[in-house]
Amino acid sequence: MLSPRSVRSLLTSSLLRCSLGRALGSAGTALATLATGSALLLSAGCVEEVDLIDPTQVNYLEKARLHGVWYEVDVVTDIPIAANFGFTGQTNFAGEEGGKVIFDIQENHLVVYPYSSKIVGVDPKYQKRKIRTYWREGKEDEFIELALGNPVAIYPITSHFDRIRDYATTTGEQSNVLVENTTDNPWWKRKYMRVDWARNSVQNLLFPQGSMTFSPVDYFVPEEERDNPNKFYFSPESDYFHFTRRLYGQPMSTGACSPYSIAPGDCSGAVFEVRIAFRRADVARVNDHEVRRYPNRTEQDKFGFFLSERYRFDEEYG
Repeated sequence: MLSPRSVRSLLTSSLLRCSLGRALGSAGTALATLATGSALLLSAGCVEEVDLIDPTQVNYLEKARLHGVWYEVDVVTDIPIAANFGFTGQTNFAGEEGGKVIFDIQENHLVVYPYSSKIVGVDPKYQKRKIRTYWREGKEDEFIELALGNPVAIYPITSHFDRIRDYATTTGEQSNVLVENTTDNPWWKRKYMRVDWARNSVQNLLFPQGSMTFSPVDYFVPEEERDNPNKFYFSPESDYFHFTRRLYGQPMSTGACSPYSIAPGDCSGAVFEVRIAFRRADVARVNDHEVRRYPNRTEQDKFGFFLSERYRFDEEYG
């Protein structure tokens, strides 16, 4: 049973709702009379519902949505004709079991590791890495150990935060305004993060050209620019997201301007666009197919340029 002091506290709280008054009914009225010495109707203390205000910024991700194994495909979507070091449609089909990757969320970086080694048979003890289990609620401070390749991407994380109602630090009273809270929980327990997708500190060598230097251009199109095809796009229902980067390619030799050594030409630097796309692998059906080999020599006329090969390590050879 509530004491008169408890009832008085409830009545004066700004969070009291009409539903509480209806639930307490006449009993609440009687207790209120004892507490104040006069008749007081609970309905008089009702507060109107107020719409939730969300001033938080866009382009954030829920960390748990990045768990599991993903396919990554990088495709050149726009490049000047005079830039002979690449072409529209060029992609990272250089093996690695179809570009399977896994995300590691660290305090300052989002690291993308190949899920399968470039070279088959390498001793896994040299590739074991500890990955924080950010997708397990209540176990974000634990780790699992996986055999992974060297990073193909490292993106800066600009913020870890929770999306909560703002509140008074002295009373704990909540408001109707959502905020990005960065103080109540340690960074690994916060549910959301914001990533700087425009900057990858790893040189991506999946494209065929080896004698090139790439430098990032400060370019990122946020998701609210709906009419821009280069905007950041994330579909939780399809477990898919993509974004577009701009890079400046600088050839280091004339040979760099001849993709696959078949079309030498002018060799000058240029800015080009690459779409980076990720889709979660359907682990339940990943083996629900028959393997078919497409050798270049016999199938190239039908399917164009493609190459998917993996080297194998043999410790007895050498």
